[in-house]
Amino acid sequence: ECSAFSYEGNCVSSCPSLTYLNGAVCNDCDFNCKYGCSGPGADNCDRTNNILLTTADTLGCKSFADIATNNVITCVEICPLGKYADEKGICRQCSSLCPIEYGCSGDGYL
Repeated sequence: ECSAFSYEGNCVSSCPSLTYLNGAVCNDCDFNCKYGCSGPGADNCDRTNNILLTTADTLGCKSFADIATNNVITCVEICPLGKYADEKGICRQCSSLCPIEYGCSGDGYL
């Protein structure tokens, strides 16, 4: 029995990176987690505060990720009207010069 924590059958003083604590046992995060996690599964991955480093894939979305202004992330099949999917699969706001009813396919205005 370990005095602190155990990881892969070994006693450790703290859990290694990319693991989470479950009781006194350190468990590996889901393989899709890049920055760590708070529990099992891809829905418990820690996210970076820098949205520029985020992709739809790292957020666990099959198609696109729509990130609201309050940082709530929603996985969507297509980006909502008034937004376009960037090269990372993140839905971004269209230019204010684009009429919202037409949408856009990028951040420019043609």
